[in-house]
Amino acid sequence: MYTVFRIDSGEAGIVTCEIGDTDGKVSRKKIKLEDFYGIVKASSGILSQQEWTYYFNPPGTFSGLRQTRGLVIGAGNGSDMRAVFFIPADKQVLNYVGTSYIVPFPSLLFYFESKNGHLSHTYVFAAKIKNCTELETGTQLYAFPFGNVDAHGGRVCWGDTKHPRIQGISCFQSIISSFFGSEVNDDYYKAGYHVIRKKEFEMQRGLLIHLAGLDGGFPDDYLVESGAGTFRKIEEKFYF
Repeated sequence: MYTVFRIDSGEAGIVTCEIGDTDGKVSRKKIKLEDFYGIVKASSGILSQQEWTYYFNPPGTFSGLRQTRGLVIGAGNGSDMRAVFFIPADKQVLNYVGTSYIVPFPSLLFYFESKNGHLSHTYVFAAKIKNCTELETGTQLYAFPFGNVDAHGGRVCWGDTKHPRIQGISCFQSIISSFFGSEVNDDYYKAGYHVIRKKEFEMQRGLLIHLAGLDGGFPDDYLVESGAGTFRKIEEKFYF
């Protein structure tokens, strides 16, 4: 098979794409010059990158031989990596301005990117699902209900936190541990954006005191939809 692009002298701004098969069949299509430029630009970018390799666990599986706990999907090309982790709803210890609270968390989705071994992006969202077998393209993302995370886009603010080098997909697990171990402040927190607007939630401490007193899990009706939309927004990060 071969591909030939030819600029037609008879039609200004038109390029003919000719594709020939080994059996002698030839197909031709005319495209605009600006579209041809876009193809060349995209192709040069792809050719300059190493091929991406995907990593994933069977749906609903979070641990086991040669598996990365919580991993939904990951990809790497030698220098850059990205991954999605699912953390089922549970109770966690949260350190808020010097005081520790044991509070219920909703199910969480973490999205990470690293470049040349360094963590470059961290996003976290809440989800109204119990396990990753329920995760679909149309799964709605919700704002993470505590501080240090941008409620609209889900980006984590790490401040001065230093992270170890990311040398494999499993290294992102330590970032999740660091996230839960870091002190939470009020840099981003705002009732009505992180959680539903209630008088007792106006201050983050009020929300934490309320949650710490609950017997069950995090109430789904407290969650506010994220500006990121659905899980499709994250899935698109794995289209190469």
